[in-house]
Amino acid sequence: MGLSGAIACSFFDPATGTVVQLNNISQESTFTIQDRFKKDLDGNRRRVLQQFQLQILTYESEGMEQLQKWAKDNTKVSFVLAGKQENILIYRPSTITVDQPYNFNPRGRNLSVITMEGEEETLPCWRGMNLLNGFVKTIGNDFGWADENSDGVADGYNVTGTGLSFVDGLQSFDTDTGNQGIVFPADGNDFNNGADLSRAFAFPIANIPITLSVEAVSVPVECMQVIVTHLYTGVATQTNSTFTTTGRQSMSIVTDPGTYGLHLRPLARFLSGSSEVLEMRDPALRTDGLSIYTE
Repeated sequence: MGLSGAIACSFFDPATGTVVQLNNISQESTFTIQDRFKKDLDGNRRRVLQQFQLQILTYESEGMEQLQKWAKDNTKVSFVLAGKQENILIYRPSTITVDQPYNFNPRGRNLSVITMEGEEETLPCWRGMNLLNGFVKTIGNDFGWADENSDGVADGYNVTGTGLSFVDGLQSFDTDTGNQGIVFPADGNDFNNGADLSRAFAFPIANIPITLSVEAVSVPVECMQVIVTHLYTGVATQTNSTFTTTGRQSMSIVTDPGTYGLHLRPLARFLSGSSEVLEMRDPALRTDGLSIYTE
């Protein structure tokens, strides 16, 4: 399936933090995920594997030396793509191949083809628009905004508060005198120690617009949304946006140069002086400038 509307993509080595970002991506690039089946003893077809294939076509030369080195050394890398129509997350590290069929026409440009393939029982791969739901699915959940384990907190998130409840897609919690809110991803529960990269989710694409939004259902006091962009070795920028009304709330930033990961609070109340109940649903993180919720 083609990748029209792509803004930028990155291949990256999670072990070293090395990133190659490509900003000129051909719409002839493709990404496919397929289920593989076999028949059991009763003749029933059963899914046994998922396979993916990614092919990125680009005329860019910058970063090609690093991509070729990864290919030669059989270094396993991961991949993310930001687009106006969809995003892609491939967190399963895989080897790549790089083909450069040279064009000897002096007026022609050389097209490079970077291919990544992999297979396993369940792949940590995803394509869609809402990056929050996409990340939650890559860590083994069937749904993006849900509470499959019935612990009162949306899967993949953490809530620093009390009175936790998740019913019919509505997340609610009580605040008190501390910094309370819902945190993404779940490991980012100590928001004041944001320099730890493990508290972010990997999305190493710099200089692209991202929009965080949430449906605020109960906002009895001033609340805020927070986006933190991480470098591989620390925090780049923290941006806050405050609001006092219910309804769809959003904030947008352009990711910093060197951005490696993101750490978010879709709804928070900082330094509160009393206990209040906050309620929200349908958070989204998009790269197309819109704040509408989508699965």
